[in-house]
Amino acid sequence: MNIAIIGTMGISPNHGGAETAVNEISLCLIKLGHEVIVYGSKRFYKQSRGIVNGIEVINIPFKYLRWLDFSIGNIISTLHVL
Repeated sequence: MNIAIIGTMGISPNHGGAETAVNEISLCLIKLGHEVIVYGSKRFYKQSRGIVNGIEVINIPFKYLRWLDFSIGNIISTLHVL
């Protein structure tokens, strides 16, 4: 099954608990045979796309708009998944 995780900064455990959880859950899902794509913010990562420990990471570029940037990023990520 293909699984997309949207709404985080990415998968780096250096950012916080949610990102650590996404990283750990993604690794478990991969071990179960699933394909995992994590959508993050290009604001925190220079690379747009890549594979990290078997997890496909797509970092969406968008302009920083305080609290609104994550909402916009989630909408863009959701449209990309569809």
